[in-house]
Amino acid sequence: MARKELPTGLYFVRNVQANKWLGHVRTQWGVGPEKVILLPDGSKTPFFHVEKNEDETYVISVSGLTTIEIEGKVYCMPLAHADAPKWAIEHVEHPDNEFLYTIKNPNFPQGWTVNQQTAYAQISVDPFASTTPDGAVFEISPAERIGQNA
Repeated sequence: MARKELPTGLYFVRNVQANKWLGHVRTQWGVGPEKVILLPDGSKTPFFHVEKNEDETYVISVSGLTTIEIEGKVYCMPLAHADAPKWAIEHVEHPDNEFLYTIKNPNFPQGWTVNQQTAYAQISVDPFASTTPDGAVFEISPAERIGQNA
């Protein structure tokens, strides 16, 4: 049976088109928001904590930092839970993979997208037309399914 929604838990996140895991990297001076990026092959992949809210939206954090959109890019930073942005995580039907999702702004037709498929490329928040862009599909796999070697 296909998984329709995610329960609160720890997950690894991989962009399907780029076939790369997501992580984050500090800014140049180690101050301010950290970029959410595609990791280079062989990197240690961090867990993403996905917390389901009562209104069917989600708060997504990585390494204790909450994901947020700033000027069309995805960053993570320390935020109080009350200030955390909410994301809509929607299941993408696929016969061979039950863990495919899009991550969208619940109020606007836009979501997480990969525009460059290379290591260190930052995740963008781009408009979605009537169809989901190829770079906007993510595998969100439970940590226990993948293990520590993602």
